[in-house]
Amino acid sequence: MNKILLYLSLIFLTVSANAQLEKADVTSIKTKYLDIPYATESESQKLDIYLPDEGDGPFPVLISIHGGGFESGDKGDRQVEPMLKGLERNYTVVSINYRLSGEAVWPSQIYDCKAAVRWLRANADAYKLNPDKIAVWGGSAGGHLSAMLGTTGGVSQLEDLSLGNPEYSSRIQAVVNWFGPTNFIKMDDQLKESAVENPMRHSIPSSPESRLLGKNIIQVPELVKQADPTTWVSFDDTPFLIQHGTEDNLVPYQGSVILARKLGKAVGHSNVGLELFPNTGHGNGPAFYTKENMNKIFSFLDKHLKNEDHSEKGFLEIDGFKLHYSVQGEGIPCLVIGSSVYYPKTFSNNLRKHLKMYFVDMPWFASERGTMKLDSFSISKINEFIEEIRKQFDLEKFAIMGHSIHGTVAMEYVKSYPSNIPALIMIASPNIYGNETFARLQAKAWERASGNRKELQQKNWLKLGKIKDDFSDAELIVEEYCTMGPTYWNNPNYDARWLWDDIIIHADLLHYLYNQLYNGYFMFNETRVAPVPTLVFLGKQDFAIPLELWEKDKDVTNLSIEVLNNSGHTPQLEEQDLFDRELLQWLLQHESK
Repeated sequence: MNKILLYLSLIFLTVSANAQLEKADVTSIKTKYLDIPYATESESQKLDIYLPDEGDGPFPVLISIHGGGFESGDKGDRQVEPMLKGLERNYTVVSINYRLSGEAVWPSQIYDCKAAVRWLRANADAYKLNPDKIAVWGGSAGGHLSAMLGTTGGVSQLEDLSLGNPEYSSRIQAVVNWFGPTNFIKMDDQLKESAVENPMRHSIPSSPESRLLGKNIIQVPELVKQADPTTWVSFDDTPFLIQHGTEDNLVPYQGSVILARKLGKAVGHSNVGLELFPNTGHGNGPAFYTKENMNKIFSFLDKHLKNEDHSEKGFLEIDGFKLHYSVQGEGIPCLVIGSSVYYPKTFSNNLRKHLKMYFVDMPWFASERGTMKLDSFSISKINEFIEEIRKQFDLEKFAIMGHSIHGTVAMEYVKSYPSNIPALIMIASPNIYGNETFARLQAKAWERASGNRKELQQKNWLKLGKIKDDFSDAELIVEEYCTMGPTYWNNPNYDARWLWDDIIIHADLLHYLYNQLYNGYFMFNETRVAPVPTLVFLGKQDFAIPLELWEKDKDVTNLSIEVLNNSGHTPQLEEQDLFDRELLQWLLQHESK
């Protein structure tokens, strides 16, 4: 299942109706039910169900919809392999077939997809499914049908209840759309605009879209409109994650941009993710299938399908600040300071099996801010905030963790209040900041960056410089962070915008934190001993807080440093398995003392 790059680079291409695509190897999946009819009108109306190895359910459901130009492909071919990774994350994966264009014309295909959703709800108890948590994920034609499911919930003219289980809903809760087409008639012009090599022609009788509709698409504009997911966008649509390659010469990426823009206006931009992969064609590039992208997709799915599972949410009120918190997981208590919205997205569900994680906003991310003046803020005042958080949670013995500047903030708290804390974890945090030493070591680290990374960072800055006046101070913080992908991430093209969705930022407080409170900062100037056992994670490809900063402090007593070679500024997300393993091994050792 892990060797998917070579195969999946080809498999999503439009293939002939008689092509035999290689089957996915599912022999290692213990619990599966294959070729189950969800309707009886056609032999094509069948699905496969794959259950996680552990747990009693009910499990959230991830439906895989295969591509193949609406005329080929199969529920059992290797297109399902990325979706099957959901089994490791306690999703039930369901792969469906539907009537292809050689058997039935539009809208039979969306009829079948909706019939499959209704069947799953009707049989949820028998297969340990959660009928209220269903997502769909497909590429190409499968992406189109996934998008149609996401935008046509409740549209009666695109639902054939005679296929069975009419008393159940066909609405779904999340969509992952990989390079699916939208407006068929516009595709030729959009491909021409993209200037891609060997563009496919769509406005001809033999195109996959014409065969789907039963006539040349230019002769049936009303059917084209009906089959366009953007036609049906409304305020009650489900959250979407859309990904597309900009060099796609079969399905133009512009359709995904238009769909995402319209969805964002209807359901809120925080509920719609769009990522365009440069130098990537119609599924034939590694960007879609990297572990990093899988983590992003499943974080999106977790957010919308698992956000109610075993978590406690609320607010703490401290000095007029309303601080949101989210308590997740079970095990060793661990206070994670920073943002209660951003940071839960970066840690694995596996870690939550071992840690009870208290994610709490700091004042600069507060839902409501008090009247405290900027010059009243100090490092000692922030320490008092954290101590009050500890008291309100009634934490007596707990680890504390912080990422980036929040790890440094956590260290200063531990210096003042060490008695309750057996362990401190700092992730990509500065031990030196806002001085000549910091600038010199950061510049030294940048010298080892690749030429491509440097060139891309320069281009990003020039692009931002042209539009930066269009943003508020809070928006500009996010834009600058996303612009600095080559500086912050192992993958210099990484788009981190999704991490910032739904976050409130008080820009003046955040700027004051960096530019005043920690200006000229040295962590270990006065002592060469960490106040409690401390583990520092650093990414070798982090050029914002480079490992060179820590070179002079690697001999500090009570301090351990772990460098993750394939990580940038966020190793807990970029190399989750390795991060989890190293953290838990170290934490269990020190927590038991």
